[in-house]
Amino acid sequence: MTWMSVLPGALSVLPWSRVITEFATFLGYFGIFGALGFRAVVVRVPAPGNEALSGLALIGAPARRRAAGIGCAAVLLLIPGLSGGKEANIVAISLAAVVLVAFTLAARGVRGAWVGAGVTALAFAFQSITKGKWLALVNPLHMVAASLWLGTLFVFVAAGLSVMLSGALPREQRGPLVARMVARFSVLALCASAVLFSTGLVTAWVHLKFLAALWTTAYGQTLLVKLGVVAVVASVGAYNWRRLTPRLGGESAAFALRRSSSVELGVALLVLVVTAVLVTVPSPKPPQAPALPEGPAGRPTAALPQR
Repeated sequence: MTWMSVLPGALSVLPWSRVITEFATFLGYFGIFGALGFRAVVVRVPAPGNEALSGLALIGAPARRRAAGIGCAAVLLLIPGLSGGKEANIVAISLAAVVLVAFTLAARGVRGAWVGAGVTALAFAFQSITKGKWLALVNPLHMVAASLWLGTLFVFVAAGLSVMLSGALPREQRGPLVARMVARFSVLALCASAVLFSTGLVTAWVHLKFLAALWTTAYGQTLLVKLGVVAVVASVGAYNWRRLTPRLGGESAAFALRRSSSVELGVALLVLVVTAVLVTVPSPKPPQAPALPEGPAGRPTAALPQR
């Protein structure tokens, strides 16, 4: 069996409507938890007297409104996945509706709406905990970790940098504030990527079942493609962290960071496409043991050792 010989045939018979539904669901998770990560970490209210973050008083409110709007749109992306299938998940639909209402209230500046959105979103993501399916928590934890990393980056670029660099702040305050906000995001991204890596290992092993499946099955070959694209995302993220972040402080560096982050997000979008295909490809089956030779009565017998 030659390298990547199984994958083309498997892709030709995939239910692409399900792939699109899974892709929309992933985008929904990224928007929901990206908005929550942005609000909770990147633009959280600074302590009184913190001059370095005083600019958040000017850009914080419009940035949070944009983030809440992204959260609302993200909830709507979950609808195809929730309404499809043989029977609707009433609990999931109800939780998603509450998240949508909470984001709508958050966009209007209602106190406590962000907390309500966060608690309900976590309940939505980890519904299986009520059924005692602890191993089933690995997949949603993997998705939430990915969303807190790359989803927060998207909201940071779309709702944070766009507001900040549009003229809402005096020019001399933009660079230092971007540097502070990036430092906050970096802590979240590093923690989320560590969880993403560990849960990814568990998920891959549970689905692969045997090592050779990594290169002999459609699932394993799709996983290798995903890992390759993830490596590109991680490389661009490492470049942003190691090369661009130390240069932050001026407005030009902030614009350079936005361009580089946009590239990172573009590759991350490709990761979501490959992942949507991956979860649709059937998991490999363990190899079957060779059949034992039959005895005189047609019963299998143990093979005799050869001398």
